[in-house]
Amino acid sequence: MRGATISGEKNTWTAEFWLQWPEVQRVCCGMLFQFLVLQVCCCSAVWGDEQVAELPKIPQLPTIPNVATRIEYEVQLQGTLIVPSDGGASRFPLVGSTTLQFDQRVTGRGLTLPDPVRASRKFATASSSTTIGKNHRIQSSLPQQTSLIHVYGGNGSLLQISPEVRLTRAQTDLLQFPCDPLTVDGLLPAEAEHSIGARWQAEPGLLPVLTGLDFASTEVVECVLKSRQEDLLLIEFLCTGEGGITGSASTVKLKGSLLWNPEQQLVTSLEAQMDEERSPGVISPGLKVTVSIRWSASIVAPDSVELPPEPAFPTSSQQLLTLQTPWNLAMLASRDWHVYRKESGLMILRRLKHGALLGQCNISPVQSTTAEEQSDRSRFDADVSRQLQELGGRVEERERIRTPGGWRIYRIRATAPVRSSVDSKPAADGQRVELERVISNYCLCTAKNGQQYSLTFSHLGSRDEEFSGDVLQLLQTLTLRD
Repeated sequence: MRGATISGEKNTWTAEFWLQWPEVQRVCCGMLFQFLVLQVCCCSAVWGDEQVAELPKIPQLPTIPNVATRIEYEVQLQGTLIVPSDGGASRFPLVGSTTLQFDQRVTGRGLTLPDPVRASRKFATASSSTTIGKNHRIQSSLPQQTSLIHVYGGNGSLLQISPEVRLTRAQTDLLQFPCDPLTVDGLLPAEAEHSIGARWQAEPGLLPVLTGLDFASTEVVECVLKSRQEDLLLIEFLCTGEGGITGSASTVKLKGSLLWNPEQQLVTSLEAQMDEERSPGVISPGLKVTVSIRWSASIVAPDSVELPPEPAFPTSSQQLLTLQTPWNLAMLASRDWHVYRKESGLMILRRLKHGALLGQCNISPVQSTTAEEQSDRSRFDADVSRQLQELGGRVEERERIRTPGGWRIYRIRATAPVRSSVDSKPAADGQRVELERVISNYCLCTAKNGQQYSLTFSHLGSRDEEFSGDVLQLLQTLTLRD
């Protein structure tokens, strides 16, 4: 559910801004808009790299070999979507639901080393539906060919991988849901036995794992052993804190209860309510929502799902997602890339790292050429040169690239100055105002059949080392889908 209901939604003020630009600028350049975005977001990020939370210490519970469990999971969401604009924030009612049913087998005992959790999940159902305003509906589901999912712990969170196909961003968002059964062991008592009324606090770092935050700057997770019901212990919990998610500040409160069977080492059910207030950020609009969570677990035949994956953590290449555009263009991208805006003639991606904006990519279709002709580089050159002249920029390099898939790519690397957003005061007499550089890669991409697309990557010069590899990553994996 994390981000599934809001990723890629249109921001009112950016839509109005883009309507003022000629089509050729939307397709080939868009550089000034990116400068403004990067000024605000890169210099005023919600948090920095140094604030990543400590990893949670999950209680070391013995796993039961050859046991599979069936999870039936439901979420109901309602609240308000808040979109900033020049005339003040616009508010839209938000209603959504998610239904999941899967069988799973688990090895390992936590989200951190030395014995990280590994799980295989076979989904019978995985779907979500969200309605924004009166009739704007977003639906997401897991296709049959991706019903088998491998889950890896080891970096303080859960990584979802399909062993059969590449997942999309929407599918990974669907598979990341609050109070995942693999994370709730952190709410259990660390001692073998506790008397009724015993209280304890969970280890730091558990709140983001339970709620889907990227990190928590403050958190309190309190638990109480409320009662015993035959073989089951009723545990109530209250989690509160502040942190961030995909570039937005967030305040969360999670309150609920679970039933735990100590003999089977199984949490058999959970009910909780999560309240979240999220500020508008570099990816998401603002949110004020209440999420009701309910799931149950029961033991089923072990042959209902295959054994968990090997202990080795997936490589960076194995973690890549399929990025689908509104057209038939697709590519592979790291999980740091998020859809900021998507419509018929323009798609905007943004790459985040620990909440800080590293860069942006604008993708648009261009008029096709015949397969025998060369790409119309002269017109593309003229469009880019005109834009750079207006911005005081210059071309640093021109390059022609052939990809393994047969794409012809004409790339122009350019730089332009931009005043840092933190430099709000004019320079004193005789002093020079420091200007940051923005680096842009303008790419005209032509497929074998003559279809053409414009991809424009932009990032601050100070982020060049971190961002430069992303340009080739996306370009080398371009493909057309039927």
